[in-house]
Amino acid sequence: MYISQVKETLENIELSKWSTLISLIESTWITNKVVFTCGNGGSASIAAHFVTDWNKGLSENLGKQIKAVNLNSNISLLTAIANDFSYDEVFSKQISYLGKSGDLLLAISGSGNSKNTLVAVETAKSLGMRVVSLTGFAGGKLKPMSDFNLNVNSNNMQVIEDVFSVFGHAVYSTLLSKL
Repeated sequence: MYISQVKETLENIELSKWSTLISLIESTWITNKVVFTCGNGGSASIAAHFVTDWNKGLSENLGKQIKAVNLNSNISLLTAIANDFSYDEVFSKQISYLGKSGDLLLAISGSGNSKNTLVAVETAKSLGMRVVSLTGFAGGKLKPMSDFNLNVNSNNMQVIEDVFSVFGHAVYSTLLSKL
């Protein structure tokens, strides 16, 4: 049964890794830096959902602006970059325009092998940004490229995406209770 798969997968996540990733996001905001998110397909939707919850929900409830930018959201810029350069550069070009040392890139990829996400990681690192990632399956190429990775050990993309969503809500709930 599907719910049992999600529950078992959540139970197998190391809570210390979960907490570390939340702390890295929190420290980025506390130092007034920006968290950038990106992903493809379902991961793109999850990345956008995180930023919506964090910017609106946390900023309003905490009375302190949270700076988070989803690199999937500006469709005009995304398609201009894809058209003029390549789809592989849709996130990296935006990072080169907006990112600064000390900012954080949260790369979300079920497979861990999305070329545009991997190129974004390289660009972020070249700017002195920290790179954290959420991956599924075995983590792909993204897992070892990241400064910190939370891998969802599942071969079911829907389970992986559900756990990613739970993580975003855990960030929201944890920071709401701490700040």
